[in-house]
Amino acid sequence: MSWNLTLLASIFGTDKAINHYTTLYAHHLRARRRSVKSVLETGIGGYDDPQRGGESLRMWRSYFPHAVICGIDIIEKRLLPDSRIVVLQGDQSDHTFLAGVV
Repeated sequence: MSWNLTLLASIFGTDKAINHYTTLYAHHLRARRRSVKSVLETGIGGYDDPQRGGESLRMWRSYFPHAVICGIDIIEKRLLPDSRIVVLQGDQSDHTFLAGVV
């Protein structure tokens, strides 16, 4: 898929394009997008609904073609299985949990 992060954000429905984050992310990450092996995103979206969220995870999966994308959320998420997206439930303020993620 395209390297244009703003386009990917729009395709996958994440608010990162609306808030103009994609322009900043692309500026800093574009040169490394093919070498990144893992991405960690805290907060998956979808609020309290276990079936919703993950739009940014799918955007990152497309932008970083060789990376495993790990998303963590305090709310359990049951997103569709994907070979390069890992979803974990935990609290980002829990140091033991974060050490286990790393």
